[in-house]
Amino acid sequence: HLSGNTASEANFHRIRQWIQKCESGHNRCSNQSNTVLSTRVFDLRESNDSTRLVETRGLSGPYICLSHCWGGGGGGLLLLFFFLFFFFFNNIPWVSLPLLFRDTIEICRTLGVQYIWIDKLCIIQHDKNDWASEGSRMAQIFEGSFLTIGATISKDDKKSLFFNDERNAPSLKSYTGRIEDGTLYTVYSRIPFNYHPSDGTRPKTDHEEYPLMTGAWIYQERLLAPRVLYFGEELSWECREASACECSGVRQGMKYDHSLSLMPDCSTEKCHLQWQRMVEEFTWLQLSYEKDRLPAFSGLAQQYRHRLKSEYLAGIWRENLGADLLWFAYPECGSGAQRYYTKKPRKWRAPSWSWASIEGPILFSKSYHMAKAEAGAESVTCWVDTISAECIPSSLNSMGSVAKGRLVIKG
Repeated sequence: HLSGNTASEANFHRIRQWIQKCESGHNRCSNQSNTVLSTRVFDLRESNDSTRLVETRGLSGPYICLSHCWGGGGGGLLLLFFFLFFFFFNNIPWVSLPLLFRDTIEICRTLGVQYIWIDKLCIIQHDKNDWASEGSRMAQIFEGSFLTIGATISKDDKKSLFFNDERNAPSLKSYTGRIEDGTLYTVYSRIPFNYHPSDGTRPKTDHEEYPLMTGAWIYQERLLAPRVLYFGEELSWECREASACECSGVRQGMKYDHSLSLMPDCSTEKCHLQWQRMVEEFTWLQLSYEKDRLPAFSGLAQQYRHRLKSEYLAGIWRENLGADLLWFAYPECGSGAQRYYTKKPRKWRAPSWSWASIEGPILFSKSYHMAKAEAGAESVTCWVDTISAECIPSSLNSMGSVAKGRLVIKG
């Protein structure tokens, strides 16, 4: 029996329980109580009159990240521009903050966390260098967070983080009976929520109700963060070792598999397979700007570079080149102009041998891995010898956009 209100006192108590259980019992969800803060964060202080942006300069402490939809056109009610610097650093009036940000700050204060990181308020907008610099630190920003809050059903900043289910009364049914000794019992039934974060990212008809889950930038934020608290029609929780929700219908998903693949005892082969699986899911998701395909995945690339110790080539790993080159556009569906899921981007953004060179979902051929697993590496008849390979980054983010790429192979 759900409260139907994600901002209820019972749910705040539930959130504290999830956090306490994670902090005390999960080894993979490391303690982020003294992490070096991002370049800029919002200092919430004690009151609504003292909220301001600060340059951290190596300051440490727990902080919360907000994962949210920007709204149509990538805009919003409030953005950080150069000409607003003094205004942001001095004080931001509470009434000028969008509703979504005010709700998120309420959660931070309830949990006793002083700092919050929100991309559109902590990265200078329309500044390529600042975007590239902060984008190159995306892995550290979300990995270092104490908690990331996912605004699952909020289409933009004007919408509330919270959900109050006005349909609760008609959708929830109860059946009352009496057992043999005369004791009353009640059984509640309702239509289950048909989406939880761990159910995967393949588009579904109900995703319009969960706009956060269709965003490509959001994908890496979910996987990088040690803990994610989703505010949807109910509360959901994901960390590196567990998943939970109000209705108990959630199951382990991609985040759990992702954290396992980065463990030292996971084989390199499994790590590469997990990378390909993530790419397949990621390419289904939407971008406001086509040029962001590689930057929106760069945080995960940084994470895997530390694990794989391999050269990164526009979404492909040099040591796994034979398998990573075997991608293909997702099979067509329908007829006429609507039959293709994929298309060419309007402007060049990656060499043709990279999956990032096309817009839309892709799949990897698993035959290469299956052959190695079934026949043994010595028996594989397909091999690739890399003569030369290079990708030149187009910004300060070495794992982001590329200016050009070249590959010479034989096999």
